[in-house]
Amino acid sequence: MASTLFSLKMGTDMARFSRDDAALTASYFATDATSFVERADVDELKGLAIAESGPARYSLHASPASTLHSMVILQPFGTYAQPRKHLTKAKLFHIVDGEMVVVIFEESGTVRAVHRMGAEDVLIVHVEPDCYHTNMALTPQAIYHEVITGPFDRGSTDRVFAEFAPSDREQERGLEFVRAAVASLRSDIRLD
Repeated sequence: MASTLFSLKMGTDMARFSRDDAALTASYFATDATSFVERADVDELKGLAIAESGPARYSLHASPASTLHSMVILQPFGTYAQPRKHLTKAKLFHIVDGEMVVVIFEESGTVRAVHRMGAEDVLIVHVEPDCYHTNMALTPQAIYHEVITGPFDRGSTDRVFAEFAPSDREQERGLEFVRAAVASLRSDIRLD
């Protein structure tokens, strides 16, 4: 599991988060049963994402085995995530800082909905189980709170990636795919 302890508040002696060295991106788990994220933590998350040149997250839960996963995630602009669905799990997105778009797809790949999230737009999006979706930052960095039931198992059959979309390894093709998907319903949202 996690190894490197990390304290978000300079000058405190309590390490609130521990680095998950097994994660694919900069990820930290809460070290206390009662965890929280404040504005200074959001600023620190921005620094971590810049230092790591990619997404970063603070998990308010203790481990991948936790039954409820509550994460504050920074997604940099220009990062593509292949649309996916969870067969048995609902998911909640809540924007914290910046702007992003959440795109919902039908089984066929047809765009069902496009939600622009930001302080002046949609604040929360709830995605039901068995519903393909993806999200993308509209600002240099979008920070959002995501909630989903656990546990997380990288090889789980509950998470299904959309065959109608490029894989995560095809970032440029994926970005074009999402741009076209958004433009099909919302010409007022620009992803460039």
